[in-house]
Amino acid sequence: MPSGIYKRKPLTETHKRNIGIGGTGLKRSGIALLNISNTNKKPWREERRQKMIESKIGNKNPMFGKHPSIETSQKKRESMLRHPNRKFKETGIELKIEEELKNRGINHKKQVPLCKVAVVDFYLPDFGIIIQCDGCYWHNCPECKKGDLNRNKDKDVDQDAVLTSNGYKVYRFWEHSINKSPKKCIDKLGLC
Repeated sequence: MPSGIYKRKPLTETHKRNIGIGGTGLKRSGIALLNISNTNKKPWREERRQKMIESKIGNKNPMFGKHPSIETSQKKRESMLRHPNRKFKETGIELKIEEELKNRGINHKKQVPLCKVAVVDFYLPDFGIIIQCDGCYWHNCPECKKGDLNRNKDKDVDQDAVLTSNGYKVYRFWEHSINKSPKKCIDKLGLC
């Protein structure tokens, strides 16, 4: 290859003029700045933006930007139960319990939908046992007093009632007790 192909040619005066003021560090005039700011205020842009917002949120949806209602949360939960193949993010406390179950050689399944009311953290099919790992904040731990999400606590009680009535043994472990000793939590099951 010829040696001069990759060398940059010096800019001519025409090139410099075509590049414009932007790259040279010169200050723009007041008229140029006014023209730049007016380009963003074209009426068709505002109309298009408004149509886009309305199409995304429907016709003036009153719930836009607000927290989901209890009905919306219930619909999400039901959707999760209908689509069990969805990947769930494992929490740190779930990983600790899973590691302890593997160390003891206990057969288990993760994130299993049961009785159309819950996706349980761990299901031990050989024993009919369900293990739920509850975060102290999200499930309103009485000892830590971190959260005030009583609706999650009420949902947990309802789920436990349905699962127990269907013949499952439900064990719930708090985040602080799992962090302290996952071995003691699994010992409470009375399996080994």
